[in-house]
Amino acid sequence: MCSSDLTAPLAPAQAQTKGGALVYSTVAGPASLDPYMAGSLIELEVIHEIFEALVEMDENYNTRPMLASKVETSNDAKTFTFTLRKGVKFSNGQDMTSADVLASFERFAKVSTNASLLADVEKYETPDPLTFIVHLKNTNAVFVDLLKSSTYPLAILPASQKDKPARDIEIIGTGPFKLGEWQKDSHLILLRNDAYTPDESADKPDGFAGKKTAYLDSVRYNF
Repeated sequence: MCSSDLTAPLAPAQAQTKGGALVYSTVAGPASLDPYMAGSLIELEVIHEIFEALVEMDENYNTRPMLASKVETSNDAKTFTFTLRKGVKFSNGQDMTSADVLASFERFAKVSTNASLLADVEKYETPDPLTFIVHLKNTNAVFVDLLKSSTYPLAILPASQKDKPARDIEIIGTGPFKLGEWQKDSHLILLRNDAYTPDESADKPDGFAGKKTAYLDSVRYNF
């Protein structure tokens, strides 16, 4: 299950209605909701409802901007400039800025199972709150495409999580749902994130990208 499964467009007669709860049964629960350590489907199907990345994979496996509104690549494919979407908030109401993106990339490089993704980074720049720049040591024309991985996703976390050990973060993301309750041997409840800022440049969900609208009040996973 991906974000579009819980945020898909409804039939016209239902399109303006929010509310209700979904109960979803699964054979086991996630061991962790730290996106940088998550490789199992059980973990990822929850994580992708809570967290988002700068770019995401659409339903045709193409790379699409998500928390970034656009990405510019230098002619030598060594410098990548991400312009962030204005007004994006974390589920705690905090605005997302380039400082959060920088902290997320730095933590990913320290703790992620997929940290090699950033091994060729020379430096980062944050010239203003809505601009994040990555400089690589060598040319890499597919760098942005690699960032869209749905496994061990490079999700953007609040800067306050930068120094948290692996699997020990606060579960705060920018996605359409937020963590409500989690009893590891019993159940997990997601609540609609009313602070969510959808991507208004799209008209509907598209894989992990596009415009997402959370209609449900809650989703309960029974293990």
